[in-house]
Amino acid sequence: MSRVGFKSENRKFFKNNFKKNSSDGVLLFESFYDSKQLIYGVAKVAFSFAKAQNLYPKVFLPLNNKNGAKDFVKSICPNFINTKSYVLLFSIIKSFSLLNFFFKISNKKDIINIKIGDCDIGKHIYDALLIRFKEPSILKLDARHRKFIVLELIHFFLFNYIVIKENVKCVVLGDNVYRHGLLFELCKKYDIKCISPINLNAFTFSKFQSPIDYEKHCFAIDKKLINEFKNNEEAQVEISDYFIKRYDGKIEQHDVISAFEGKVIKDKDEFFSHYKLNPVKKLIVLMPHIFCDAPHAYPNTIYDDYYEWFIDTIKHLQLNKNINFLVKEHPSAHLYNEQGVVQGILYKYNVQNLLVDLNESTVSILNNADAVVTCGGTIGIEFACKGKPVILAAHPPYSNLGFTFENNSIIEYHNTLKNIHNIKPLNEEQKKIALTAAYISFYLTDNYSEKLEIGSEKILLGKGLSDVVLYDAIYGYNKVALEKQEVFRVIKKFLESGSKMIRNEPNQFNTK
Repeated sequence: MSRVGFKSENRKFFKNNFKKNSSDGVLLFESFYDSKQLIYGVAKVAFSFAKAQNLYPKVFLPLNNKNGAKDFVKSICPNFINTKSYVLLFSIIKSFSLLNFFFKISNKKDIINIKIGDCDIGKHIYDALLIRFKEPSILKLDARHRKFIVLELIHFFLFNYIVIKENVKCVVLGDNVYRHGLLFELCKKYDIKCISPINLNAFTFSKFQSPIDYEKHCFAIDKKLINEFKNNEEAQVEISDYFIKRYDGKIEQHDVISAFEGKVIKDKDEFFSHYKLNPVKKLIVLMPHIFCDAPHAYPNTIYDDYYEWFIDTIKHLQLNKNINFLVKEHPSAHLYNEQGVVQGILYKYNVQNLLVDLNESTVSILNNADAVVTCGGTIGIEFACKGKPVILAAHPPYSNLGFTFENNSIIEYHNTLKNIHNIKPLNEEQKKIALTAAYISFYLTDNYSEKLEIGSEKILLGKGLSDVVLYDAIYGYNKVALEKQEVFRVIKKFLESGSKMIRNEPNQFNTK
């Protein structure tokens, strides 16, 4: 259909489903993406939550019209806030405060510690800097960084103004880090219900609606669920089947595909020989994160960023002469323009021989290493499922369940690395708990179904998506009233439940 016809159909769909005068308040959501597929998916989740709560949806437009993103947002949600005009307005109104921040901030700790009123927003601004400029760390502030900090502060003032001005009852955010995190902090401050983060590929999201909820950016795996499924034979079969698909690269997720699909797998003798390892010493593998990918997303990360953690970990593992240790670059480094960063760091410290080959499957690491060191990556739960110790420098959702080694300070972490060769393999009970945690993390949170009216294709980094296919799909969705759609049914049921996170449990939401 024509672009004019597409816009007309979208306006008609919005008008037929939402009446401002009959609503109980505003549902606010954002559209800060270049991908139309992502914009639409988040918007459709927002529309469903708005409809289920009798709220009127309102959206923040993206700043620019890259790939036609701004025009696309306007077409699907005519009730919008022109972010750009407000940014210009607040740059004038708040000029004195902004100039003060511009000159006062001198290093990354100053950025991380930015606090306005009750809102700790510095961590979100710091992480936004990293992803914006694709830098592993902010080692030295320059004019680009300072201007961007000012821009983020303007957004915070804008968000605060809108939240106060409008009768906002709920906020839907595609993520709760970066710029989205500024809104998340305001939801916390004003006790507003927040739905975030949204993973469209698995159709997962969490519901924050109390001060206790807002204490963490991601919910820990519920120990009650661990006890419920730990001895469930069906759950153990499901997770075993899942891992078979995962390690064959058959799960549609960019990290999984990059880590496993078409990669080389070596047995222990071949692996130790290839990397010239001492067969009588334990092998410890350091698995870095994507450096620019929200280092403050996990609670209680004991370093300022992943780059700082990585370098300090290398230095201290080198001091332990009782181990072999290797470093595996994150499988999706190339998707974040970080391929070669790990290698560069290793060359700097003259330990380039520690780098695992790019074509080596992560299965080789899982099978042949004795323990893993990570801040809080998914690899930790995979290692634990193999009965192998996991040393953490943060508190990811799978921490504090009895199969990981948490460290609450850098001194404690250093001591763990010093004695890592003495850590014993997990026992059968710990391994069972780990497998159950994996079942909850990987299987129960995969709610995706082609029946859901959230877009035409899964969103994988590095994969091109078709606007034409998306437009055709939306045209089809718009023929059905929102309350008759599957996405609305699932979200309404989730809202009526006591659950904080949507799960694909039997007799719960049944999206599959």
